[in-house]
Amino acid sequence: MSPAIEVLHRDPTLVICARGPLMVANWWEAPSEAQMRLLQGLADAREPRFPGGTAYAQFVLAGTPSFSPDVRKRAEELTTQHFSLGIAHVIEMGGLAGAAVRAFLGGLLLLTRGSKPMKVFAESSPAADWMARCLRMGGEPGWSTDDVLALRERAARERPASV
Repeated sequence: MSPAIEVLHRDPTLVICARGPLMVANWWEAPSEAQMRLLQGLADAREPRFPGGTAYAQFVLAGTPSFSPDVRKRAEELTTQHFSLGIAHVIEMGGLAGAAVRAFLGGLLLLTRGSKPMKVFAESSPAADWMARCLRMGGEPGWSTDDVLALRERAARERPASV
């Protein structure tokens, strides 16, 4: 029996869910420094529970691509210090905003590229397939594309109404 999906955080612009070693975030706006601190705290707290490593998939669904220097610094720290099994950045928004987010994350990948798998995607299904493979190769058998997509969908359902 697989572990239940946990809802770790929910606000109108960010919902974070997890199941086992995989944490998934749905973003509807560019992150604030407070949200990045929260994400880092959740990653810090989850790492000891999963000695084989953790993974992270973020789905950027909407928002204004504005990243303060503090957010950039925290994103770099988070990427280098956590999620040894893999990180998937899924930019599902199009146009100039999507291109700006892809450029930011592409730069982040170049800055933080280490031994962990990291990739930027434009669609959720290929990202979920890749993430499931990363989890299986990292010693977490039984993960499927549908398992990863179920976390993404749960995060979408958990989004509270805007204030």
